[in-house]
Amino acid sequence: MKKNIFLIIIDSLRADKFQNQNQTALIPNIEKLKKISFDFRNTISATDGTYASLGSLFTGKNPYNHNINWYHNHLNTTEYLKEFKKNGFELFGTFPNQTFFKNISQVFDNSDLVDGDPYLRIFEGMGERILVQLDELNLHEKPWFYYTHLMDLHTSKKLPTELENNTFGKTTWDKRLHILDSWIGKMLQKIDLENTIVIITADHGEFDVDLDVDFGSIDNLQKLSRSIKPLLPKFMESHGLRLFVFLREKKRERVKNKLKKQTFEHNEQKKLLSRGHAPLYDDILKIPFLIHTPENYVGFSLQQVRQIDIFPTIIELLDFNINVKMDGVSLKPILENNSMPELYAYIENTPDPATDDEFGSLIGLRTSNYKFIKSRNNSDKNKLLFDLKNDPLEQNNIATENPNLVDKMEQLLSKYRGIKNSEIHDDDETYKIKEELKKMGYI
Repeated sequence: MKKNIFLIIIDSLRADKFQNQNQTALIPNIEKLKKISFDFRNTISATDGTYASLGSLFTGKNPYNHNINWYHNHLNTTEYLKEFKKNGFELFGTFPNQTFFKNISQVFDNSDLVDGDPYLRIFEGMGERILVQLDELNLHEKPWFYYTHLMDLHTSKKLPTELENNTFGKTTWDKRLHILDSWIGKMLQKIDLENTIVIITADHGEFDVDLDVDFGSIDNLQKLSRSIKPLLPKFMESHGLRLFVFLREKKRERVKNKLKKQTFEHNEQKKLLSRGHAPLYDDILKIPFLIHTPENYVGFSLQQVRQIDIFPTIIELLDFNINVKMDGVSLKPILENNSMPELYAYIENTPDPATDDEFGSLIGLRTSNYKFIKSRNNSDKNKLLFDLKNDPLEQNNIATENPNLVDKMEQLLSKYRGIKNSEIHDDDETYKIKEELKKMGYI
């Protein structure tokens, strides 16, 4: 009997929060699942933005080889998914109603594109829709692949009063993880774990921000805008949007300036940073990767692995015979407690979606001991080198005093760079995606 696949991606979930190192979050269902699963505790995302990182996860390729970004080449993500269909799988998904997910849903047999403001959190109806889909999957004879994308940690948005309970955890992350955990427990009750590979991971990490502090929304202005929008002529819409973005950025600046007066330590200052505009710290690159398999691989590994290794691992566990090029490798040897050579992780940042840049300004390479970051287009600019063993918080840039090591890391990085493939641009789709990113607070 073929195995089913249940892929849960929790947007922006930091690895340290999932690992619950200080045991501050009440997540009994996840902890129970960990006892019968294998936990890769040092998994590195290819980039700090959703679309490109999902591209790396689903294709097993580094960003320079899949060329998926905010606006273009989304269908490149479906390369592996088509292989599932060729091998007799049915594809299902529950994810946000955004252009990227609409595009990849074209290869799914059934997809539930969920609307929200700007997204639907798990307790606002998303969880119920997932449970309904799981009930339906139990009626299918063919093996299935089911992917759900949860946005509860993606951006700051206060919880309802009834869910704001300190018994759920000490921090805003803990409380949201507890809510997610309760729904994940309900999901796991709906599936046959003896015949299903379950994966919990993330697209990228996030800085350790207070998820109750909303840097961007202006509730009263948004309510007023929605109420008068039908009364305004069409040409006024763009002016209203510009005004909102201007005022929102002013609010964001005021909130950050207020927080700056309260924070002094390096690690606290990171809370004021934002993905795409900051160095590629581990805060935004280290993600969870927990896999439950019918073969009952149980344990954990601290060896560095990569987001691009997740799907090659699934492919080997399913014993697929495919002819798709990939940069990642199967981690099955680690699951079987065998050794593997060190896996270097190529990393890059995502471009500012407010610009028309195709790719981010920084690229780099992470080994188990060092992380090297440099400017994409200027080889002598923004060079950073961190000693990860002796400086895990990445406080000290040691590039200047270690020129030989910088040269070695640059040589390694050059080996990981590929030739950019041709791209297809769709200006209408670019406009639609920009509008979505504005609603989500990126622009």
